[in-house]
Amino acid sequence: MTVDINEQQFYQLQQMLKTLETNKITLAEFGEQKRYLIFGIFQPQERFNTIMNRTGHKQKRKLTLIMESRASGEMYRYDVVGTTHYGIPTPHLHIYDSKHNSGRNVVFGDELGILNIDAASSDYLVRLCLNFCSLIM
Repeated sequence: MTVDINEQQFYQLQQMLKTLETNKITLAEFGEQKRYLIFGIFQPQERFNTIMNRTGHKQKRKLTLIMESRASGEMYRYDVVGTTHYGIPTPHLHIYDSKHNSGRNVVFGDELGILNIDAASSDYLVRLCLNFCSLIM
């Protein structure tokens, strides 16, 4: 479900202090998907799903991280490893707010900042999890 979240609503959800329901995050195996529940620390009624998707059919190493607000829909989709689409290679980030045209204006390259990782690096998964968590929490 893609809903156009206005910038103010998106910013409020993004800035909200959040915590994971669990203390442990495990990497999804190839061909699998893992889901984690996140909720607002001071607004526990605000709940978010974070999905680690490794279910690539053409690209077996595919890795995508998705964060969605249960109330407002998809907020981020971070394509870490995957096929190039719309002429943009991975990694790149879709941000589902009005400023980024509901995910159509993709953030990539140097614009990614700490999320601009080299998937060929041996420690990219550890850095990826830490950096993505810092973005969404």
